[in-house]
Amino acid sequence: MERSLAQTVELRCVSCAQPFAAELWLIVDAAERPDLTAQIDSGSMHVAQCPHCGTPHPVDAPLLFHDGAAQALIFAAQQHGAPEEAHSIARQLGQFLISRIPLAERQPYLASAQIVVGEEALRRARLSQPAPEDELSIALRALMEARAAEDIRAVAAAHPVLETTTALEQLDEYVRRLRQDRHLETAEALAERLTLLRAAQPHPTVDLIQALLDADSPEQRQRILHDRAQDLTDDVPDVLEALAEQAQRRQLDAIARDMRVIRGEVLTSLGREHRTQNTEPGTGNSKR
Repeated sequence: MERSLAQTVELRCVSCAQPFAAELWLIVDAAERPDLTAQIDSGSMHVAQCPHCGTPHPVDAPLLFHDGAAQALIFAAQQHGAPEEAHSIARQLGQFLISRIPLAERQPYLASAQIVVGEEALRRARLSQPAPEDELSIALRALMEARAAEDIRAVAAAHPVLETTTALEQLDEYVRRLRQDRHLETAEALAERLTLLRAAQPHPTVDLIQALLDADSPEQRQRILHDRAQDLTDDVPDVLEALAEQAQRRQLDAIARDMRVIRGEVLTSLGREHRTQNTEPGTGNSKR
């Protein structure tokens, strides 16, 4: 199913006064139409050429650009349009685009386009690509691909970040935005999966991380790490780093710093735990 969209408009040449039909692209998907992406970069996207005399005619038209690999969704509004009209057109084109994307591939960035004015601003925005996919986006795709409750539990076990309070709040906000923008099918599918996710048994790793985040002092965290050594696995530091990176991308630097402090404490405890295991009698590595 094609994601790019064009419409035919009737124009009259300013030079020879002859009428002619021109194809104007309103949605361009980068993976589907690299040739149109090249036209955006060259500034020739919305330039219609008279077939009778060759006169170029710049057309002030809206354009929604989508690059799934870069998670970029940019809407170039008309130069002479009203802001309210621009938001309405962006919403309509966004709904059309999402309807052409399989449910399992719909990601949070699709809920809200970056809005610029004019094709030149679109070109500049397109060349400023966003960061690669983060852990939550990867986990969300796996969650949307799950069909049954046992599949969702498997996804939660593979992606512990999904069961953290921060991640669930972000996904709840994503559902709210989807409903507001009338992407109801995606919103309800995700809301149903979040309900099943919350009903599932908490993952020990997530439960441990939440306890560490709720602790009031380093001493309390050390007691938690000591008392719950059985839950202290090698993936705990990775989850904490993923959460810290998400906080930093949202400019929550203090939270990111706290998470990395906790990660350092966890790494220290893991090293101490491994040393203890290696010096137990019968391991073959005990020191004499």
